[in-house]
Amino acid sequence: MQQPDLFSGDELRDFGMQAAERDRTLICQAVDTAIRILAQTRLLGFTAEDVRLRLRQDVRDLDDVSKVIGARIRANAVAGLIHTRGETVKATRPDAHARRMLTWYRTSTLEEIA
Repeated sequence: MQQPDLFSGDELRDFGMQAAERDRTLICQAVDTAIRILAQTRLLGFTAEDVRLRLRQDVRDLDDVSKVIGARIRANAVAGLIHTRGETVKATRPDAHARRMLTWYRTSTLEEIA
């Protein structure tokens, strides 16, 4: 599959979702595990960059990993396991070019009731 135009957000999102579903079961499981661990241990929230750093210990195949991370964060948010308050921080990886990244938090039962 060829990557779509970088300026089309909907196509990029769909491409990421397809990459997450395409023969990536183990990587998706590793990303979900990293998200779950970070959500439980980071009271001040976590970013996709934190998930990537956590994966470096376990995942060697990093092809499409950014798209998979984004897709799995979105899936976890849709499932109600994590949420964002709209807060952002600057990425620290040089290849991320200091772009803004959403901070994610674990959804607690109190927040679910509210």
